[in-house]
Amino acid sequence: MKLRRISVGLIILCVVAALGLAISKHRFLSSVIEADGKIVSFQKSSDPDDDYATPILEFEYQKQKQTIVNPFMVNDALFKVNQVVPVIFDPQNPENAQMKTAAFQYFPTATLILCAILLGIIHWLVFKNSEEV
Repeated sequence: MKLRRISVGLIILCVVAALGLAISKHRFLSSVIEADGKIVSFQKSSDPDDDYATPILEFEYQKQKQTIVNPFMVNDALFKVNQVVPVIFDPQNPENAQMKTAAFQYFPTATLILCAILLGIIHWLVFKNSEEV
């Protein structure tokens, strides 16, 4: 009985966290400015087999050039130096800008939803034949 409550609690926690994250992300995206940025270089990982790198971006805001290190790594095979990419930022803090990617927009919420689904399936498989206590 206690294990069942814990598993239901984890499922609910994942769903609530996914909803909260989606709402927070929507609010953030509705308050940001989108600009065209350019990838000027990449910070490569020390592992030569790693396909991911951190892009360094330049964009202009209020006639001032901003240079930022994207907070998320990207697959550098998908992006090239001098490629124009969308950049999003809070006008109050343009130095905290980041490249607008699908991973940034959807990955965290999708991961939490997937966890909730997997936990729900595991919960069903474990408790489908148990009697209610």
